[in-house]
Amino acid sequence: MRGLKLTYMFDSQRFNIQETEDGGDVRFRIQGLEEVDLHVIMQRIQQDFEENRVITDVLMYVYPHQTFEFIVRQDFYVDFILSLMKYQILQRITWI
Repeated sequence: MRGLKLTYMFDSQRFNIQETEDGGDVRFRIQGLEEVDLHVIMQRIQQDFEENRVITDVLMYVYPHQTFEFIVRQDFYVDFILSLMKYQILQRITWI
């Protein structure tokens, strides 16, 4: 699914998002920059993926200072991006 090209926008005053490819996976490092309880939102995103039967689709790691890392299998990339949009982490997604 990674053959699909898309870009996304987020509010850089509220979040810092870094995306890097890591072998067959994509790593997202997301940090909340405001006093928003990002932990609850990130848990909801993780729960969205725990409801399916694939154990290794999205893995979440929690770090200090409202920082979260997600390792996303490439075949779940679009689903993960849509989940970020669902919880208003992203403002816009554009297919190119």
